Amino acid sequence: MSKAISTRFLEAVEKYLLGLGARKVGDGERGKVSFGYKYVLETSVAGTLLVGPFAQKGRSFGIFCRFQDAAQANALFGNTSGRLAWGKPNPYTGKWNLHLNPKGQKMEMLEAAVRRHIPQEWSQG
Repeated sequence: MSKAISTRFLEAVEKYLLGLGARKVGDGERGKVSFGYKYVLETSVAGTLLVGPFAQKGRSFGIFCRFQDAAQANALFGNTSGRLAWGKPNPYTGKWNLHLNPKGQKMEMLEAAVRRHIPQEWSQG
């Protein structure tokens, strides 16, 4: 996969997140929001979710996520299986990442994985 595929993935994730009502982290917020998170989404299920999509030269794709209120996310998802597409947030940090191997997968499949990881129903908009 090429750099163009990586760019396309990042653009698709951005379009999806902005469509959910996420906002880009501004330059003045860089010190307040952990490194690597480029979007902030206020969810209807567990408060603020920080999101940082990544694509490394078309070989590795994914999204780094972190619920700012780890206790709230853990209370909702920590003891429940099947409520989240993959795993559950770290009970101490709220981190909740999705790693994708793009090898042999079509872009639509990668985008669908992101939509399952952050469902549209979580949008407050």
